[in-house]
Amino acid sequence: MNSILKEALSYIKRSIYAILSYTLFRQGITKTINGAKIKFPFAYSRYYPSDYEPFKQKFIENYAHGMAVDLGAHLGLYTVLLSQKASQVIAFEPTVFTRKVLSETLKFNGCHNVTLRSEMVTDTTGTGTFYETEAKVSNANSVIPLGSPHLVPTIALDDLDIEIDFLKVDIEGAELLVLRGAEKTLSTLKYMTLEIHPRLMARLGQAVSEIFELLRPYEPTYFMEDELVTVEELCKIGDHFEINVILNGAIG
Repeated sequence: MNSILKEALSYIKRSIYAILSYTLFRQGITKTINGAKIKFPFAYSRYYPSDYEPFKQKFIENYAHGMAVDLGAHLGLYTVLLSQKASQVIAFEPTVFTRKVLSETLKFNGCHNVTLRSEMVTDTTGTGTFYETEAKVSNANSVIPLGSPHLVPTIALDDLDIEIDFLKVDIEGAELLVLRGAEKTLSTLKYMTLEIHPRLMARLGQAVSEIFELLRPYEPTYFMEDELVTVEELCKIGDHFEINVILNGAIG
């Protein structure tokens, strides 16, 4: 009986959101996040708190330019911010429903310089297994075997055959795989914001130290919360963390 009631309440909630989305809030809801005003679809307008990841946002606002790529675009917060600073953006989001919400976010914010793509970015181009959790618009969907498997097209960054100026990576444990498929891309990349998930990487038999060894030839400088940080310090962190990276002698 409880499960029936729960499902009924969920249906009513979804119906109310749908009605409001297509009547009163057809142009989305404006949310202010660290001073930036961004419109989201009504049903997901409360997803991000107003102080969400301020250092990543500041890094994007200061350094995004030219060609920017967003890996793990999700609901579009960072895609919109990149769109406002870069001349062109390519956003990747493999989850079908999330990509639909992302598309609405981009439309509400007039992001006409964004190309939305569905591939899972990894180290090879072809097909691969992408796992989706049960939660709607989950930000935990990834190559890590947690959830329902789906066969999806994959692509390596180098196979885009473009020069990328700014790269944002938040792909729940697949970060080393992405970087392995980006040797040519990394040779000219200047700025990257990167979220690292040590525990998820361990499920693939990988270590965080492998990321820093791979990046070493590109003369990286690492920042955490606006402070310089060493590789040794980063390798000691057990939980997921985000860093901003300046590469190849770019000006910080």
